[in-house]
Amino acid sequence: MPTRITGKFLNDLWQIRAEHTLYSHNGTWYHHLERFPGALCDSEGYKLFASGEEFERCAQLRIKQHVGCPPGIRTIPGYIRCDAEIATDIGLPTIAGRVDQRISRIIRDTFLSSELKLLYEHSCQLCERTIPLFGRDYSEAHHIRPLGSPHDGEDARRNLVCVCPNCHVLLDFAAIPLALSSFKILRHHISSESIAYHNELHLKARREFAR
Repeated sequence: MPTRITGKFLNDLWQIRAEHTLYSHNGTWYHHLERFPGALCDSEGYKLFASGEEFERCAQLRIKQHVGCPPGIRTIPGYIRCDAEIATDIGLPTIAGRVDQRISRIIRDTFLSSELKLLYEHSCQLCERTIPLFGRDYSEAHHIRPLGSPHDGEDARRNLVCVCPNCHVLLDFAAIPLALSSFKILRHHISSESIAYHNELHLKARREFAR
């Protein structure tokens, strides 16, 4: 298993069957495709070009010394999505009723989350479980130190883990402690500061539950 995502890895994983496959994290910049059929991939899917002519005539691409696609290859007709939709984060339970609310949403780096899921092939880092969902494997990305006030965790790879929905719930509610030894699969660096912050939340949750 590579420590970084490559076009060759995605060509095999997604069974693209391309002669040349290139990968870009957000699908905006590539080297040139040299053999066809060829594919350009981002962290959630790919666009397959049957021939060099189709590649060069693609209106969304800016082909010069390198290949640019400012809006991302997912805007190209024929783009095939290979990652399951990202689940909405699980929130704390609320009392039923109608109230007026003002919601501030944090824009997450979905490319970063998708790339992490690819790195672990949708296997949960804690329990190693992989969930098949409508013909695709499904997993979720969890921020160890939560985003937003008052936690102010960063949307960075070192603050992210790939988990199944069950383990995601346990982490969201700080129901379990964390340590590097907790992870049965570990292919990227995880911040020790994030783990320490999570464990502070875990101790606080235990004290509140014991009241």
